[in-house]
Amino acid sequence: MAMGIGILVLSGMTNSFAVTLRTNEYAEKSRNAAILNDALVELARSFADGNWSGLYNLSHGSGNRYHLINSGGIITAQSGSETINLNISDYTRSFYVENVSRDSNDNIESVYNSVNEDPSAQKITVETDYV
Repeated sequence: MAMGIGILVLSGMTNSFAVTLRTNEYAEKSRNAAILNDALVELARSFADGNWSGLYNLSHGSGNRYHLINSGGIITAQSGSETINLNISDYTRSFYVENVSRDSNDNIESVYNSVNEDPSAQKITVETDYV
């Protein structure tokens, strides 16, 4: 009977250890995704600063995903997401662009209104997921 109880305890400890490993792996992947996300945000700012019309003229909406390529200091937008391998894990990363409108107090409206469009601002949403 004591042997049966010992096996149950050991089995429970093994399951706890596996959950801890999965939790640590999830935390690491989440940190890496945040790092990749931040890097794309900075690259998108550089792209907008250097080529506003290139950003503004991209097809808008969440169905139009892009990633950025920096080649020799020239940043260009490419259709679709990109896959990045970081610390032996794969991540997909992309962004999409949306128009921005402002109310009479010059505040950004939570829902886009084409009548109040602000062509000097664009909303960029960046997404990074691990595979």
